[in-house]
Amino acid sequence: MTAKHRYLTVTLFDEPPCRIWTGDWPIIADSRRAVQGWRYQLIVRQHADGRALVSGIARPAAGVDDDLRERRGAILATNRMRNDDPAHITDAIRAVADRMEFGDDLVRQCIALLPARTI
Repeated sequence: MTAKHRYLTVTLFDEPPCRIWTGDWPIIADSRRAVQGWRYQLIVRQHADGRALVSGIARPAAGVDDDLRERRGAILATNRMRNDDPAHITDAIRAVADRMEFGDDLVRQCIALLPARTI
């Protein structure tokens, strides 16, 4: 089965939103956790040129108070060194989680889901 690609608008922290073609930005890690009526998610997409888009989403679970609103935010991380060092991605994961007030467990899970690198 072939996945359908589409344009996706992503809300960035402290910058205007960006629009990406999902076919050019595949998901390389996706961690999720549900805690006390909320669902938390960290998503990492990476372009072939090394840039990474790390997004955080916090949603109230079904049946939770309707006044609670979904929160979203993302950071566009660039690897200026142009090598296999994933530090720009792990730093962005930590930064998004910090801004979204996610726990360390979700951060560790997301980092562990990143593709292995050859050293």
